Amino acid sequence: MELPRITDLAAKQAIDAIRLFREFVRVQRELQAYEGSLFFKKVGGYEYLLHKLHGRVHYRGTRSAATEAEYAAFNEQKLRLKTRFDLLKPSVETHQRMNKAVHAGSVPTDIIEVLTQLERHGLNDNCLVLGGAALYAYCQSAGIQIEDLTMPGQSEALLPRQPGTLCVLVQTPQPGAADLLRQLQHSLRTVAQLEVSEALPSSCWVWSFRFDVAASTASSKKPAHAATRKLTADALNGAKMRNAMHRQSGGAVSQSIETEAWLALLQQAPVYEQVVIGRTGKMAVMRTLDPQLFVRLAHARQLHADVDREQSAQHSQLVERLLESSMVISKIDGVAQAALDHQLLAMAADMEVSRDPI
Repeated sequence: MELPRITDLAAKQAIDAIRLFREFVRVQRELQAYEGSLFFKKVGGYEYLLHKLHGRVHYRGTRSAATEAEYAAFNEQKLRLKTRFDLLKPSVETHQRMNKAVHAGSVPTDIIEVLTQLERHGLNDNCLVLGGAALYAYCQSAGIQIEDLTMPGQSEALLPRQPGTLCVLVQTPQPGAADLLRQLQHSLRTVAQLEVSEALPSSCWVWSFRFDVAASTASSKKPAHAATRKLTADALNGAKMRNAMHRQSGGAVSQSIETEAWLALLQQAPVYEQVVIGRTGKMAVMRTLDPQLFVRLAHARQLHADVDREQSAQHSQLVERLLESSMVISKIDGVAQAALDHQLLAMAADMEVSRDPI
């Protein structure tokens, strides 16, 4: 299988842009810890340090040497990070224009926008992209032009040019999930429709972003409260959905997560994080499965009749090729690989037994 590489010019541009973007994201994440404003206010005969955040005011204590030091440190750090952020932002925008000019990336714009919004809402560290979309991260790291890439004997592209669905495993506290859903629904109303399945009652969800522009645009004309009211009612009261996880749809491949064991495996395994570049040059951070885990999950899933085995095999074949040539690096060593294979086979066998009629 011949893997098309991006040009040397595009590779150099991607390396420079990704390095800068990582620093930009680091500063942006640190700055999120300093959202809102601190100020002193007299209430009766006392003076309090208050923190105003998202329209709510939180008391931090009465005025004292400690609260004055907190106030000074907060404003000093916030100013330092904001200055650094404002300095990096124009450089990032310049690099994004250069990315587009030299075709440094090929990730669909809709996926980049979803990843960007997850980052803006502080969710990136709690998200794991599932399914074939992980190939964008692996190929970006390897310098492979995945757009229009076909497998031997196949005429169709390995990944569709316009994705149907992006599935993301999200770990977020249940009390805050409804607010996050409303915010994301509003932010992505012209890009994607958000569907939610509950993975576990505690804190994990599978969010499926469906990229139907026509439907999304139509839904955006409705009042925001009407759209989110139905969404949260269906999603957050979905105890009946706990065993019905996400399914394959529109060419997107979703991982089988039907038991706590599958979910625990995904949470404990190493995460593969890569800055990916879109067709328009915009960049975003994608966190997905370690490539070794991706391959082994694909092999395990091919045992089930409800899976597109041919597509799953093609995806795993590509990732295996990247691993063999050291174009992507796994954090799972040989001993861990053997243990992982044993664990996956045991879980697959348990699933088959549970599906047998009594």
